[in-house]
Formats: sequence, structure tokens, C-alpha cells
Amino acid sequence: MEMAPGVPVLSRDNLDSMKTPSIASGPLAPELGIDKPASVEAIAPLYLTGDSSRSRFNAFRATAHR
Repeated sequence: MEMAPGVPVLSRDNLDSMKTPSIASGPLAPELGIDKPASVEAIAPLYLTGDSSRSRFNAFRATAHR
């Protein structure tokens, strides 16, 4: 694919990078309070419904008029 005409879709470098797992394991950043990875299924509803702890800042942003 790297030698095909046009923009390369997949290079040898891309192929080599796919051989290494990109899944985190173990403590990620304990100093930030991130101890273990979470699945997308567990996190996405918080972002989509606005029930995250950061959603309270939306009220502050609306009244700040900046």
C-alpha cells in the first residue's frame, strides 16, 4: 500500500506500530489519581449525558459572559 499511487493508505511504519499493543495496563498516572484504565462503555455515558463532575462548570460559564 505504501507504493500505490496517491496518498499512502498504510505505510510500513504504520504496520510496525500496529504490532505493539496500545492497551494500557497497571497504574497509569497515580499522581493524578488515575489508577486503572476504564472502558469506553463506562466513561462515554458521563460525557454524553452531562452527569460528570465537570458539568457544574457549565453554569459558571453561562453566567461569566466571557
